Amino acid sequence: MRAKTDLTRPGSRSRAAVLFAVLGLAALGSAAAQGASNGPFAPKPPIAKALPDGSFELAFDVPRAYALRVAVWDPAGARIAVYGRADEDYGKVWVDLGHGLEGPFESVGNLVFSPDGRRAACSVQLGYEEYWVLEGGKRSGPWSDVTGTAFSPDSSRFLFVGYVRGTGATEVVVDFESRGRGREPGFFAGSRWFYRSYEGGWSVVTDSGVSGPWDYIPNVRVAPDGSDIMYPATDAEGRLWICTADRSYGPFPTYPPNGAEESGIRGIVMDLSSLPFLEPGFAPDGRTPRFFVREERGSAYAWTVYDGDAVAGGPWMEPGNLAARPLPSPDLKRAAFIVREGEKYYIEESAGRLGPFGDVRRLAYSADASTFAAQVRGAAWDEWIYGSGFKLGPYRNLDSWELVADGSLAVVWNGSRYDRSSTASFRTRDGELAPFDAALVPESTIFGAGPRSVPSGAGSLVRGEAKSFGPYEGLSRIYAGTPGGGALYATETADSWTLWADGKALLSTPDVPFNLEVPGTRDAVVPVMAEYRALAWLSFSGGFPRGLSAVDPETGKGRWIGVGRDE
Repeated sequence: MRAKTDLTRPGSRSRAAVLFAVLGLAALGSAAAQGASNGPFAPKPPIAKALPDGSFELAFDVPRAYALRVAVWDPAGARIAVYGRADEDYGKVWVDLGHGLEGPFESVGNLVFSPDGRRAACSVQLGYEEYWVLEGGKRSGPWSDVTGTAFSPDSSRFLFVGYVRGTGATEVVVDFESRGRGREPGFFAGSRWFYRSYEGGWSVVTDSGVSGPWDYIPNVRVAPDGSDIMYPATDAEGRLWICTADRSYGPFPTYPPNGAEESGIRGIVMDLSSLPFLEPGFAPDGRTPRFFVREERGSAYAWTVYDGDAVAGGPWMEPGNLAARPLPSPDLKRAAFIVREGEKYYIEESAGRLGPFGDVRRLAYSADASTFAAQVRGAAWDEWIYGSGFKLGPYRNLDSWELVADGSLAVVWNGSRYDRSSTASFRTRDGELAPFDAALVPESTIFGAGPRSVPSGAGSLVRGEAKSFGPYEGLSRIYAGTPGGGALYATETADSWTLWADGKALLSTPDVPFNLEVPGTRDAVVPVMAEYRALAWLSFSGGFPRGLSAVDPETGKGRWIGVGRDE
């Protein structure tokens, strides 16, 4: 059992929201039999006054001799208020979720609001390995641990994962009803739920039934538009299937793993960080499954990109002595293969054959698909970026790089050159240094995904998906994107740190950096920490920050500021 972190005690270091993960299983307790305890007082709802700038002035009810450990609010009505004795740092706490004061408890965690901002939930600890879940005036427990509290996108349903005592297994609970043993649950299509299970074989369980058993299911992904789920599954015969909630595609012959000498394929170890098509995903419409698969074509094999039933790219015939999975170009009109002949490696790409090389570490196309390049090793194990006119190197080691969108330059983020020249740089095709231009930094590749901070004069420029902010003096730290294509970030000057959202300052501290851990779940409430103290609480909805609640724990007075929305 992992160590627990108490989010309600001011002297403790906070770990933000807990991911849906493999946990452990407990029996579901009767909510009616476990009604809320009478608290030492009956808190009044917080008073909220709208301000001209869209924020709200807040006043939480804080009785004498008590202090707020947590105070989070949403304009739609949800609230989480956790109270403790003002003279006790590690005493009991009471929780107000809008349904009366409940407690006393030892700690509170897994805080979450529903996406519509009307409901709130959390987990509480009553004793050693005794945890309960609170939501809507109901309780579920006891569990030996709790994680993954979440509301559905339409806010109509609530789920969590509970550890069952003494079993080492986890149970998925939806609307306070046990749905079976599993892990990594989630929602799609508004209120439909799913989870991955390993009970008598791998399976995916949804509100409409069970898919399986399968030999292996590596993951389950939700479509970007939230309409469906998709997962690759391998059957007992080693064949690959691509499945959604209600149908499947396949079967397809699987590509043998690297080093599968028994299959006649001599593999190499590849850097897969830049190869988005190696994992099944979704087409640009955000809902149709897209997958790059191997197919039998008579006595040979071919590789094809499908968008559901439709061919989106290929087929490309597989060459002999294949050494690694191939890579299609972003426009799905070209593909690059690595083959091995004896101790030499070659790259077979639509533009021609490259090589021989001592090894091939990575394949890459520019975003406009005009340029192909690869990270290769020479006979002396020096490294190069090579292809489509590029010949950059030699490097002693090359950790990360990418092509700009039009393929005219390569951005080397991290590496060591033999001539000890700057490695964080733009390079032309012949290896010459080019002026650094933030506008050319790739935004649609794996390394450049999401908001980023780039150098700008003596400071830094913050670039979101669609908006830029700054430049700012000193360093900046990026935490998350915002709904309008901006960013949530912090900046550092000589004497202060400031937390910003889309160019608007949220709060500042002198000399002390923020510690904000962005949740791995779409919805969560997490603390903004400084020196082990929660300065404020930030609510996330749909994967984006929604609002910041900064409230004085003694007086209950503070402010709510919307993030990334026109509140």
